Amino acid sequence: MSHAATNWAIQQRGLKPATKILLWHLADRHNKDTKRCDPSQDLLAVDAEMHRATVNRNLDLLELRGLVRRVPRICPRTKRQLSTYYELAFDHDLAVSQNETRAVSQKTPEPCRKNGDSRVAKCDTNLVREPVTKPCASEAEPQTIDFDIGFLDDFIAVYPRSGVRDVIEAELIDALKSGALPDDLIGAAKAYAVEQKGNEVRYIALPQNWLSQRRWEQHAVKAADPKTAPSIQQSWIDAFVGAKGNLARHCPAEIVRQLLNSGEITREQCRAVEVSF
Repeated sequence: MSHAATNWAIQQRGLKPATKILLWHLADRHNKDTKRCDPSQDLLAVDAEMHRATVNRNLDLLELRGLVRRVPRICPRTKRQLSTYYELAFDHDLAVSQNETRAVSQKTPEPCRKNGDSRVAKCDTNLVREPVTKPCASEAEPQTIDFDIGFLDDFIAVYPRSGVRDVIEAELIDALKSGALPDDLIGAAKAYAVEQKGNEVRYIALPQNWLSQRRWEQHAVKAADPKTAPSIQQSWIDAFVGAKGNLARHCPAEIVRQLLNSGEITREQCRAVEVSF
């Protein structure tokens, strides 16, 4: 542990809370004598109480700010990947040039002050660049997902079972990257909640699994083409008509009564799947 390194981490400005917390834990794992800092991602995830996907996203941000450089390592004997070595701007010159927006570890040229295009030669006098009010076009272009924490809260509020917040966030981001719209995911979660109403919690899918398995696609409401939108009610009807007992027995009692009253299903079909009415 290096008190000087942790104090340096605390003094950094313009970082998101989660990013700053991760930087502090990295500094806490820094050896003041050897300058060594190589905690595993699992250890960082435990220290910062984050999912590994969240750890990686925040490490990307730290590299973009020139505060951290990740150095991958491979065992020369076994060729197996070792834990990443982290260089901190606390004791290394990691400043990023004004035109450099990629993570430091993705920079292929070796830093050299003799190289006019080197980020080292063009570094700022202050190792930490102050945040700008409007990002330049080169910085804004790679950002394809504008994730709103309010959207995460809305999803968690409507989904019928609780889960691990960081993991849910990572899966939601993956779903958005695959082309899903926030309204689709919220609508799908609401539809799934209606479908599972009255069901025991243990039989309801964890939100992170529901998202990773893309089960939201079965319930997503496609406003642009209403004819292709899946019908929850029709799914229940098909379960009774097809004598799919394992599915039909999860149908909420109020929906069973509605289907009986509308004539969509019969009492004989209910008895066939052992559903009371």
